[in-house]
Amino acid sequence: MATMKDAVSTLLKNGAKRVENIVVNNVRVTPLEEYTRIALTLDKPVAGYGLGEDGIYARGETNVIFVSLFSIANLLKESDEFAWAVNAIVNNPNSLQVILSRAKVTLLQEDVPAGQVRVNPFTEKEDEHVPDHDAIFNHIVDVKLGNMGEIGLEKMLDKLLDV
Repeated sequence: MATMKDAVSTLLKNGAKRVENIVVNNVRVTPLEEYTRIALTLDKPVAGYGLGEDGIYARGETNVIFVSLFSIANLLKESDEFAWAVNAIVNNPNSLQVILSRAKVTLLQEDVPAGQVRVNPFTEKEDEHVPDHDAIFNHIVDVKLGNMGEIGLEKMLDKLLDV
């Protein structure tokens, strides 16, 4: 598996934009066929694409971004503070509604033009995607929990250690 540091370095070298000090206001978890999608409502807008009235995607700003449960788990695995919680979070993704509540995150935004093969830099598995419209892939590369997130992790730890 690619390390977070290597993946971030690759993304930045290839033109990804860093966006810091974004606060997560809300988290919505949606299990899909191939992955679990996490929608994050942010305290301020970031670059993104939206479907216009004409049915064409246009670049603009949005305060809702999408990431995968896999990407969040990958981030947490490399953290001395959160690695212990990864399995519990993956087994109960709705826990992210509390854990990421009011968290401060750093994003990398990866621009991918329509039709271009995009390879996931966070994994060595074959994970390619070819968007049918220009897109921005968002990656959380750092997280600082808010009060509720810290309380939620404490309770999760208590439950895991309850024998």
